[in-house]
Order: sequence, then structure tokens, then C-alpha cells
Amino acid sequence: MRGSLLCATWLAGLCLGLPAADTASASATKRSQADTLLAAGMVAMKESSTTPSRAIDAILIFDQVLVLDKALGDVDQECDVQANIFWCKKHLNLDEVKTLLANKGDTTRAAAALAESHATPDAAVPLTEAEGYFNRAKAYAQEHPDRLLQIAVRYFEVAERFQGTPFSLNAQRLSLEAQQQAMSKESQQVDTLFTAHAAPAEAGTRQPVPSAEALKAADKVIKDTFKDDFAHTRHAQRLALVEKLSAQAATTSDDAAMRYALLEQARDLAIAINDAPGVLSTSDQLAGQFVGVDAAAIKKQALARMHGLPAAAAMIRLLQNPEDAEANTVAGRYYGLELGEWPTALPLLAHGSDAGLKKLAEMELAAPTTGEHQAEIGDGWYEQSRHGAEAVRDAIYARALHWYELAEGSLTGMSKTTTTKRISEIRGVILKEGITDWSSLTVAQWERLRAPVVEVQMNKPRNDVPPALLAEAPCRLLPHPTDTWHVMASGKDDPVTAKGDAQLQVGGFNAGELLMELGTGKPERCSDINQPVALNLLPATSLTVGPGAGNGRNGAGAGGGRRGGGGAAANVVTPANGVIRVKIMVIDAH
Repeated sequence: MRGSLLCATWLAGLCLGLPAADTASASATKRSQADTLLAAGMVAMKESSTTPSRAIDAILIFDQVLVLDKALGDVDQECDVQANIFWCKKHLNLDEVKTLLANKGDTTRAAAALAESHATPDAAVPLTEAEGYFNRAKAYAQEHPDRLLQIAVRYFEVAERFQGTPFSLNAQRLSLEAQQQAMSKESQQVDTLFTAHAAPAEAGTRQPVPSAEALKAADKVIKDTFKDDFAHTRHAQRLALVEKLSAQAATTSDDAAMRYALLEQARDLAIAINDAPGVLSTSDQLAGQFVGVDAAAIKKQALARMHGLPAAAAMIRLLQNPEDAEANTVAGRYYGLELGEWPTALPLLAHGSDAGLKKLAEMELAAPTTGEHQAEIGDGWYEQSRHGAEAVRDAIYARALHWYELAEGSLTGMSKTTTTKRISEIRGVILKEGITDWSSLTVAQWERLRAPVVEVQMNKPRNDVPPALLAEAPCRLLPHPTDTWHVMASGKDDPVTAKGDAQLQVGGFNAGELLMELGTGKPERCSDINQPVALNLLPATSLTVGPGAGNGRNGAGAGGGRRGGGGAAANVVTPANGVIRVKIMVIDAH
């Protein structure tokens, strides 16, 4: 597309050198040339929002249109084109122009043309002209209500030329409204999961649905082959099995019954675990590979059985009416905030009824490349996080973090400072993407983790964890970051967190450090627990790990000493009091 437009632009440009003739034929030729160039310029201007170098293409093309408009006496279009040049120029600074020209290899003549095209729209205009400019922009908007980008450009010129006047403020508002409407209109043209249609299967490639007898035999083979996988009960493991069965179907080309059975087993499992993407995908594959299978019908049947998924009802409505705004919002939130599948979520939200999410989706679909616009999207998601439900707040924070991190490198001054501060703030509370070191949780992170809590008391001989909390192992032990308990060393009270006192050792551990004891084993540092097992939690003291600590840990031998003590007498570390809360989190629970 771009190549053909540039070719048309080049040919039209050559024609500018032809002798002018005061004939209707010559005027018609110039009109055609101007229209061709204008169309190419508008495409380049639109593409400049994501590819800055296209702004220079647009300026050079519009410069040629101006020459033709003046020859034709088309004052109205001349005003339009000057506004376009003004828009393009204001979105490029001088350094960008020089860099882009150098990268494009433009000639001195092109650079001169660019400078000349800048000069005309940039000429100072008396403030007394503000009302006339504004009224012309208003008249254009009334005459051409569908040309939203051009309306935005017209009002933008007024806002920039006549800053400080009432006309400027009003024009700025109207320009922004037109830009938002343009983004909204464009986003409505993006297919959603429910408006896009799978490519039809090639003639002769779809096969009849296998017989019930053949499918029964295939089902038995599948159940026997993946017996251990079907025995898993954890959600993540069952999700993996849906993918495994689908992958097996994709590579099974010589047995139609086996392929059908694999997809059907995957779909049934996806229904059982409320995996809507799995249901929709396997349904499409069944319909695409077997004659007489209606994708929409089997999707509706499957979604109707997913009673534990609130979004399922919305998806059924979208299968009937893909433009149902409320249903698009529900499905978009499910894909984005619950699953993190943003390429699928954004078009749905852009077609939705939630004004805030709709605007953010439209901004994202515009694929901004400047730090300013990327940070603006981050700000939008950050504001959403302040009003979002607790269950999805992490996902909203994560989306804000994504855009802030994209923007940070190209921002300067206070904009950069503010964005960097937001990044640090979000990383301090976010759970999914933000945590890389589970041993250094913040209080906010710990408080928001959804996991059962046990209380470990310093002065109790045993703190056995209920076996039910470890039934879904592997599990991770997460003590509260700032809870403290107290040990006594050399008669002095020593308050410590679960990490203990690193300067006071007892039995090879930090004094007061939280330890675990698996089964009938010895006390050890806390780590992930990979299988269900009897678990006791205890503090590191002379009674539990020092010399003399034995069965039941009733010994009272001295076992502590300050690091670097140079042979000083060992200190007795005894338990005093206090409680530390510990969360037992199933790994991969999210």
C-alpha cells in the first residue's frame, strides 16, 4: 500500500513540471494530481503517529499539493493543507527533522522544500485573525463531520497559533475530542475475538465426524496414555493437559478418530476447569476439521456448562451479537485482567461500555511510540487501579507498569522523575510481575497475598502446621516481613524478625531465625516444600539447635556466639516471647 502511494506521489510530482494551460482539461489534470497527492499525504500523516519519519513524507507531499491548489485557486483546500503541514511540523522538533532527513537520504532540494513548507504555515498571524480561523474550523467540522482527523488538525492549528485566547482554549478541547472520536472509530474497525472469522478450510480437507465406536476406542487409548495427567487436581496442571491434548491433535494427521477424540477431550476438560480460551480454540479446530460441526453452536453449548465462569454468559451473548457493549466489557476484563491476554482483551474493551477502559484500549490500539503518550496510558491504568476491585488490582497495576517502563527511557525532567517514582511504587505492591525475590517481600505485598496464615509462637515447643495446608504442595513459606519476636542473649532482650539476628549465631543459624522441621528430620532453613509432609515451625535458639538440643529439644546447652568474637565465651540464646505470622502459599496458585 505504502509503495503504491509513494509511486503515485512521484508520478504526480513529475507532472507539476508540465506547462500550465488555461483550459478545462489542464485544470482537471491538476485537480486529479492534487487529489492523488492529498490522499497520499493523508496516509503519511496518519502513519506518522507510529512512524515519525512519515511526518516528513507528509510535509513534502502537502507542499506539492499547495502549489497545485494555488494554481487552481482552491483557497479552502489550501487552508486544509496548511493546517496539515502545521500539524506535522508541530509534532517534530528540529533535531528529529535533521535525523530523519539524514536517515532517509534526502537531497538538499528536499531539505529546502521542507524548510519552505515550514515557513508558510509558521508565519506569525495577528491575534485578530483568531475568530476567523476558529469559525473556518467550525464550519469545516459541520460540513464534514466524518473527517475526524482533519477536524482535529484544523482545531489544533487554531489552538497553537492563538495561545492565550478563548478561541485557543476552545479549539484545544475540540481538537482533543475529535482525536478521541477518531481513535474510537478506528478501534471499532478492529476485529474482536467474536467478529473475526477463521479462514475457511480448503476444499476436501474436512472429514466426516468419526463413528461413535471409533471415538470410544480412541477415548480409551487417550485415557490410558495420559492416565497420570488426568489424575492431577491442580488448576495449572489441568490447564497444561488441555494444551497437551490440543498439541497432540495438531500432530495426529493419520487418524481422524484419534484427532477428534483428542480435541473433544481437551474441550471437555476446558469446560470442567472454566478455561474459556481452551473451549473456544478446540471448538474452532473441531469445526474447521470435521464436516457438520457448527463452531458457534458447540461454543454456546460448552459455555452454557461453565457455571463457575461469570464471563461465559457474556461470551454467549457475543456469539449472538458481537457488538453487545456490556458483554464486550465483561469478556474484555476477563481476558485482560484475569488472564493477562491483552491482544485479545483490548479490541473487546474498545467495543465495550466502560468509558474508562474503552478509552485506554483505544489509546493502546493506536500503538504510541513517544514516551509522553506511553506515560499517559500508564497514568490511565494507574488511576484505574485506585478504583479497581482487589481481585484484579494486581493486573491493573501490571498494565500501568508495562507502559511506564516503555516510557521511562525517553522521558526527561519531572516527567521522568514522576514515572520512575510510580514504577518503584507499583513494584512495591504488585504480586505477579513485581516479585522476583520472595525473601524480601514488602508488608503491602505480604498483606495482599491470598494464602492461609499460621501463627508461630516463640515460647511454644512445637508449632505444627495443619496437614491440609500442605495438601496442594509444592508450597512456599512466607513469614511476615516485619513481625518480631524476642530472644534473650547474655541476659539482654533481642527483638528480631523471621530472618533472625545475623550478628548472633546459634547452631549455624541466625539467633531467632524462623526454621522448619520436615517429618522427623532436623531443623533447617525455610525453603519450598515440594510434597505433603509433617511440618513444624520453630525459632533458632539454644534449646532448638544449640549444642545439647536433642529429642524434644529440651537441652539447655550454650550454643551462641557473636561473629568475630575471637574465642569469646559462647552466649546462651533462649526464647522469650512473640509471634510471627507465616503464610502458606501454593506455588503456581495464580
